[in-house]
Amino acid sequence: MRKLSLFALVILSVLLNGCSFSTALVVINKSDKPVEVTYQFKDSPGSFEPPRPKTKPVAELDDDTPWLELPAEQYVTNSYNRAISVTLAPKTALLVDRVRGPGIPDDADFPLSDVVVRGAYGTIMFHGQQVRKGFVKEDKVYAITYR
Repeated sequence: MRKLSLFALVILSVLLNGCSFSTALVVINKSDKPVEVTYQFKDSPGSFEPPRPKTKPVAELDDDTPWLELPAEQYVTNSYNRAISVTLAPKTALLVDRVRGPGIPDDADFPLSDVVVRGAYGTIMFHGQQVRKGFVKEDKVYAITYR
């Protein structure tokens, strides 16, 4: 009986952990020049503690290569505006945040209020509900792509 209870507990744990899923929100720089990415989080109670920006080469976006955390000197955090600015190298992806579950949540649960990508070939700007709609499914992630 004891072995059966332990087995049931292990199976339940695997099932519950297997159901936890998150969707990556990514800005992709497919151009041959660096871009400046600024993204702003919506107001929420408590102190502003955003996830540290992480990057990986675009060529590794669809595999299981881990994201690399940027050192603090490679990005700027504006706690007052709840914004982060990053210079993103060519052919690089930036992990902005992760949201719970598959797909993009409703606007009320979406964490970002603004995304601006500035580069040599122009500027992409999303504000309010446009931000959520700006992230488009690209294989395993939802992305805003600068070309």
